[in-house]
Amino acid sequence: MTLRNGIPDDLAAVQVVNLAAFESIHESFAEILGPDINAVVHPNWRESQQRELAQLVAKPNAVVTVAVVDENVVGFVVVEFNYETRIGELCMIAVHPNSRGRGIGAALNERAIELMIAAGMQLAELGTGGDQSHAAARRSYDRAGYTALPLARYYKKL
Repeated sequence: MTLRNGIPDDLAAVQVVNLAAFESIHESFAEILGPDINAVVHPNWRESQQRELAQLVAKPNAVVTVAVVDENVVGFVVVEFNYETRIGELCMIAVHPNSRGRGIGAALNERAIELMIAAGMQLAELGTGGDQSHAAARRSYDRAGYTALPLARYYKKL
């Protein structure tokens, strides 16, 4: 596995990883929320997931790193730098389900931290889910030394 800076030609492959990696998460959300609430909160998750990633990589202070195995993009991380607050945000990180368990996510997270330090950031931040589908991600962030702030988000169908 090698890590390298993402280039515009990587976007299609990164989007494939994006959708594959987040499918189980959205299945979990649908199960937790139920069909009525999920239909309102995530009416077309694939479209919104792709749009969110495209918007993130287009930001002027964002950097994309891709993980490549056998010339195929199998993971990515998007980091955004806020030079005013000196906070770096790990905006999105994903590894294709077929490539998980090989340390790719940890390597991407480590690269994100290195980029933040090199850019002069004083703090790294990220957000993740508290559901079971995010458990592996939370363990990875705990191992990397992040401190979690427990939050709760509630929904009620009206």
